[in-house]
Amino acid sequence: MERKKRHPQGSGPTFDQLSAFIAQLEAKGQNLDNPWLMTKILSKFTEDIQRQVLEEKVPSDDTRWNLRQQMHCLDMVLTQEEKIELQLPKRSEIKTLESSKKEYGKTKDIRNVKFCFYSDEKDHWSTHCPVFKDPKKNSQHLKNTNRCVGCGFRSHTLAECKSKGCQRCGKKHHTSTCFEAEASDFDRTKVKSDDARKKTASAGHNVVDGDEEDDPEAQESSTENSEENHTVLTAKHSATKRENQEGSNIFLLSGTLRTKHPHSDEFVQLTVLLDTGADRSFIEATLVHDLELPQQGSVLMKLCTFGNQKTTVKCMKTRLSIWDICGKQHDLNPYAYKDLTQGNVQGVLDIKDLMYINEKKIRLSSSAHGYIEPHQPRVIIGCDQLWQFIKFDEPQFTLPSGLLLIPTIIGYMVSGRKFQNGDIPELLDIHDTSLA
Repeated sequence: MERKKRHPQGSGPTFDQLSAFIAQLEAKGQNLDNPWLMTKILSKFTEDIQRQVLEEKVPSDDTRWNLRQQMHCLDMVLTQEEKIELQLPKRSEIKTLESSKKEYGKTKDIRNVKFCFYSDEKDHWSTHCPVFKDPKKNSQHLKNTNRCVGCGFRSHTLAECKSKGCQRCGKKHHTSTCFEAEASDFDRTKVKSDDARKKTASAGHNVVDGDEEDDPEAQESSTENSEENHTVLTAKHSATKRENQEGSNIFLLSGTLRTKHPHSDEFVQLTVLLDTGADRSFIEATLVHDLELPQQGSVLMKLCTFGNQKTTVKCMKTRLSIWDICGKQHDLNPYAYKDLTQGNVQGVLDIKDLMYINEKKIRLSSSAHGYIEPHQPRVIIGCDQLWQFIKFDEPQFTLPSGLLLIPTIIGYMVSGRKFQNGDIPELLDIHDTSLA
């Protein structure tokens, strides 16, 4: 008979396994009468079993006590324990018997059964009684009916009460008698939202809403795609009126990348934005159709911009092959979305900047001639794939206008803000942060 139950859970081999192992070692001529080995084997069993075996060992002569005697003694003790256990009631029966005798708050938990000790009704809790709503009157009612003010039961006094106390303030009284219970749900929701805003504020302008809701649509999407419904941040650019008047003074990290047309096999130029404020990469949905990109599943995303409500959209995941300036192929995995940006993300370089670029023979990502036209990116590379674009081993340049040249695998990208002749910089650009 296997005696797996005779030693602690997960403590090691059973008695039968130990016996088989010892028999194999003895067959190979191994001397197993080692005090350390015998102690190690005995430690595999419960303290109660060890004590019974040692009670047999102590009266005997230590020189005659060997491993075979110890295993024989273990077999006798375990067999006796199993016979005794068969005579005892099952543990489930013991628990049922104990729970029927002990008071509320000790072993039996009846808190999942609705009951109101104010109206003696069983269709609602005492904390939601439609008749007794005044905490002061509720407390007086408990005293008049000889009930514990801490939990509402008659079996004990407040001094003997083992209840956890009020669910709202934590003090030693029932929740229905708490004056703080009159606080509105709006106040509690406001406090909760304030805490959430404090957490997101620590992330700077990269606002990420990490709260996951039980969205039926999100649950449905889990059967379509193995990816989880994450919160994703993308950026939408919009130019202010003053920026349009003064010219493009702010350059986002954007350029062009090359991909191949599925039919002509010729290179196609696509405008791209490297967005450190996004944790996913996106591509225009029309490009997915035009380039006949493959579908690799879909995922539901919650999109939200400042001042707008959250909307849930389904984005298809695809694969886009691009080629860097050295002719090496790279594969991206963006999500298709119909409206990526609003407004241009690039401007026109000054003459001094163009002369500097030509003098240094710097190859720009946007144009081979050094002229950057305003454009709307059709691909957004987020932090999930952005850092493989940056060439950290290449030098970075500062143009005469104050703009920066950042080295990437598709050429240098212009980023930053132009100098304003000593004026205090003003906000000329707004990023609407989208959460998905």
